[in-house]
Amino acid sequence: GVETDKLLTNSTINRFLAVLSAVFSFAVDHGVIDTHPMKGGRVKKLTENLGRQRVLTDDEAARLLTAAEASEWPMLRLFLRVLMTTGARRSEVNGLRWSDLRLEDKVAILPRTKNGEPRALPLVADVRAELAAAYERRPEESDFIFYDPRNPKRAKTVDAAWLACRKAAGLDGEGVVLHSLRHTAVTKLVKSGANLSQVARVSGHKTLAMLKRYEHLAVQDAVELAEKHLAGY
Repeated sequence: GVETDKLLTNSTINRFLAVLSAVFSFAVDHGVIDTHPMKGGRVKKLTENLGRQRVLTDDEAARLLTAAEASEWPMLRLFLRVLMTTGARRSEVNGLRWSDLRLEDKVAILPRTKNGEPRALPLVADVRAELAAAYERRPEESDFIFYDPRNPKRAKTVDAAWLACRKAAGLDGEGVVLHSLRHTAVTKLVKSGANLSQVARVSGHKTLAMLKRYEHLAVQDAVELAEKHLAGY
């Protein structure tokens, strides 16, 4: 087994249980064991936290970007903009290297992701332009796009700059965290009409089950459309 000092969340435990169940199913199918020890309700899934569900309004997002422009860290605005337009995890963006960029293909390639699989992050036009400009002024010794100005060989620790930006934007105590930018991006994709499979290709969610929490958004939109266009006849 794998030992860890970290406290595992219910969702992480459920992922382990799913893998273990698949192993037992394989063993049953190949006659290694006679019965599946996890079937028939013997092992129940744990209740999963739906996560930090705060969605930014367009005004709040704009306020964050404006505040980021005045940050002591000049790359903060671009850092937030990448999060907002890719739906990536903060760790994925924090670890981006110049060698990951494929500006001609409008993507950044993540060879190292939380799920252990490579993924392409879509880069919208203004982000591509800012990345190209940042590349021209990068320190020669920096491999990281979002490098620490005091030590360009290392990635920037963004927490202090982010907290100052959030305060300047008037969003302290409003439940806004960096993960809110990923959640907002995924929410926008779902509400735009993208199906969960399409969203997963952008966001990097390992399974569609992990995106099920967003399905209700499409239902809400359907109800609103029906009320607006179909209720009057």
